[in-house]
Amino acid sequence: MIANYPVDPERIYLSGFSNGAAHAQVVALLHPDRIAAICHIDSNWPGKRSEPSEVNFEDVVPFRLAMEKKKEYDYLIPVWYTYGTREPSYPVYDKCTQQYQYDFWKMYNHIPVEKTPSRENPDPCGCGVPGQVQERIRPSERHPAHYYDVQRFYTEDHLNLYNYVVMHEKGHDVAQMDPALGWEYVKQFKRNPDGSLGFV
Repeated sequence: MIANYPVDPERIYLSGFSNGAAHAQVVALLHPDRIAAICHIDSNWPGKRSEPSEVNFEDVVPFRLAMEKKKEYDYLIPVWYTYGTREPSYPVYDKCTQQYQYDFWKMYNHIPVEKTPSRENPDPCGCGVPGQVQERIRPSERHPAHYYDVQRFYTEDHLNLYNYVVMHEKGHDVAQMDPALGWEYVKQFKRNPDGSLGFV
């Protein structure tokens, strides 16, 4: 695409839905020098889709390779991740796919990792671990009853590099505003030629 279209190589973003969301993460983790940010949707990965399971991130090949790549350069990848309340790992609980996914991204981006509550006693926010900043947004004029709860997580340098976004009453599908909200977040970032994260 870069060879044939007027693509800005510093502003390449990835998205995907379901299995495509998992693959968007894989591509970003294996090629962090090319990807500025990601906004994936409804990824029930890694682990068992509908029940707790034991997963060590070092056994998940893309996770392990990503951490090895960070030894060469400490890449940061901003993430806007959307999930639905009618998905199997909601409310988020310890040892579910969502917990493994967000714990890894927090670790990757130098965001403090807190323990996720158990399946029997989930956090009232439904999102596992509440963000340092929480907000409820109703972004669709066409569907005013639709709303999202956004959990924003920050590094010690006050960079918002991970966002866990839950749309209420959304199942395993893409709602109208899912990609629009993701775009509003990712478009502010760029990947500098030296590998560092920049801002537009």
